[in-house]
Amino acid sequence: MKLRSVFITLGTLLLLLGIAALIVTGMNYGWWSRRTHVAAPANYDLVVPLTRGSFTLKVYSPGEDFVPKALIIFGSGDGGWKPIWEDRVASYLSSKGYAVAGIDFKTYSQTDFSEEILGKDTLTIAAAMRKRLDASEVPLVIGGFSMGAVEAIPQAVYILARDHEESEKLTGLVVCAPGKRGRYGLRMEDTMDEEPTGPDTFAIADFSKKLGALRVAQFHGGGDILSSRLWLNRLEAPHRLWELPNGFHSFSGASDAFLAQLSEGLNWVLDGTPK
Repeated sequence: MKLRSVFITLGTLLLLLGIAALIVTGMNYGWWSRRTHVAAPANYDLVVPLTRGSFTLKVYSPGEDFVPKALIIFGSGDGGWKPIWEDRVASYLSSKGYAVAGIDFKTYSQTDFSEEILGKDTLTIAAAMRKRLDASEVPLVIGGFSMGAVEAIPQAVYILARDHEESEKLTGLVVCAPGKRGRYGLRMEDTMDEEPTGPDTFAIADFSKKLGALRVAQFHGGGDILSSRLWLNRLEAPHRLWELPNGFHSFSGASDAFLAQLSEGLNWVLDGTPK
């Protein structure tokens, strides 16, 4: 009986210690605190009616009742919206107070499109996000990775060329590892690291004179032979280049060092101080 009582007492003690540890952990992470100034991230799919039919956006928001610093429309690489890169980057940006509308360009490009279709769809996405987040006046930033970075450039040019309210709110471009050329669509050879050629393709340098005073932040991984920085030499818009040593095309899998650079680039874009 005494041995049994010892085990019961020891079990009770361990249980109490466990509860105490849980309470301390909860206090540290704010599980029970009323930190109303910190909004819980809200990530979800949002279906929007685009030119060619309904399309599902990947939305990353700082919180339903949180006005974001800016709205970022961000396009994926040609492999689609992946957890290891696009999801990681968008989650990071939402944790920093930005709202992200993610475009899976592998899905979007199942049928060919045009600059006009892409531009109109971008305006529709911006309007849908502003309504969903009740964020009508925050700045707009267009960006993307690889294929998404290439497509971001004509997206921005289309908006700037229109007498549209988003033209005034469009603040900058954030392009991560863009190639020299893009296509209004996707072919198998494009996914095999070949430069798109032929009808409905374009060189990003063709848009270098059409960005006006839009701020352009570009990110390049050291050792990346797929992306291009040459178009920056022809760019009249204020621009900066961030390079991650030995980052290669994926920036070492969207490493912490790259995310820090991305945050710095966005701050520069929104500050509007060319360097």
